[in-house]
Amino acid sequence: MKYPVIIFDFDGTLADSFDPALDYVFDVLMPKYHIKNLERKNLEALRQMSIGELMTFIPWGFIKIWPIIWEVKKWHDENLHLVSLYPEVPDMVRTLAEAGFTMMILTSNSRPNVEKVLRRYNLLDYFKDIGESGGLFNKPKALKKIMAEYGLKKEELIYVGDEIRDINACQKVGIPIVAVTYGFNGRDGMAKRKPEYLVSSPRRVPMVVETVAYTSGENHAS
Repeated sequence: MKYPVIIFDFDGTLADSFDPALDYVFDVLMPKYHIKNLERKNLEALRQMSIGELMTFIPWGFIKIWPIIWEVKKWHDENLHLVSLYPEVPDMVRTLAEAGFTMMILTSNSRPNVEKVLRRYNLLDYFKDIGESGGLFNKPKALKKIMAEYGLKKEELIYVGDEIRDINACQKVGIPIVAVTYGFNGRDGMAKRKPEYLVSSPRRVPMVVETVAYTSGENHAS
């Protein structure tokens, strides 16, 4: 296979799962959990925070954040028809496939949900595997599992994700990450965590991956 093997996050990286849920989060969940300091007008500032920082920012956040996350996931399951891939993603995926790169997905979403969305765009067959991380903070363990299963070294992988927790997970395992700034977390919050690459558009991802392949000398087939 051609290196690096690319592992994508799904929600916020390939799929716009964030915007469709905003009305539900602000109009339903914030009043339900009596949270008054999370307002839509402050959204850009909130996007720079990690989940841990949000827990500190929200009154009683450690108690409230987990049921909120569970309710948002439940909402997504019931409204999957509202979740679409970002407009530039199909071309990005095909460009990488045509260049010979192997692609996988590792997500805290469910595999059936991811498959349903990808089938809508005829992109399911472009991905060698779709793995479930099994929780918000289990990606380091899940990345190691992928490496063991496919006999890959950390320098043969690159991860593409949209959250601060993706950066943290990759840094724990030693895998370089392309942090995208159009998803859940914003540019300033991501940049503070010093990812190897920071891009503002899906169309920039193939350029980064090709550069990594060229500079690493790992662009051979095996």
